[in-house]
Amino acid sequence: MSGRRALAHWLDWIAFSLLVVLPFYALLAVLDGLGVDLPSFVGLVFLVLFLPAQVAYFVFTQRKTGASPGKRLMNIRVIDAAGGLPSREALLRRSVPLIFEQLYLVALFAMLRSPDRQRFGDRWADTYVIEGEAGQIERRIDTADQRLSCASCGEAFESETAASAHVARFHTEEFPDPTDGINRSSAHG
Repeated sequence: MSGRRALAHWLDWIAFSLLVVLPFYALLAVLDGLGVDLPSFVGLVFLVLFLPAQVAYFVFTQRKTGASPGKRLMNIRVIDAAGGLPSREALLRRSVPLIFEQLYLVALFAMLRSPDRQRFGDRWADTYVIEGEAGQIERRIDTADQRLSCASCGEAFESETAASAHVARFHTEEFPDPTDGINRSSAHG
């Protein structure tokens, strides 16, 4: 999955460039064409605005679905340790280190040294990138009607997404299809 993560990152870089970087340079070209004397610190201003904008891009695009546009195209998404959508704070924590992991070599090094293939930001935020339908909405199961548990270890879950993520993360060899590793039982019998 590391190759798909890298490709997703570069696709997001292209999208971010089209949304932020290109318009910034276009504005500079227009101002220069109008004869406006651009201060020499314009590059510094760009960096001060660019880095927070990059973090905001990843937090904003992943908040509702767990997938940025690049991740959506690569059919991967971000989950928290419980298997649900990460909080805004977790997305912020996982996105800030991207400033240093930009060329992806640092990220690749971190992922290769992690049993769960986590970047430094994923470790800090306790998030994971998994295969799966981007934008999948977590279905809460009414525990009065149905109970969910892992077929391998018996751990109980409140949502189908959390149970699937657990099986995908810890029991992949036993259950290649994570939904096969979920026990569903009626709470009434």
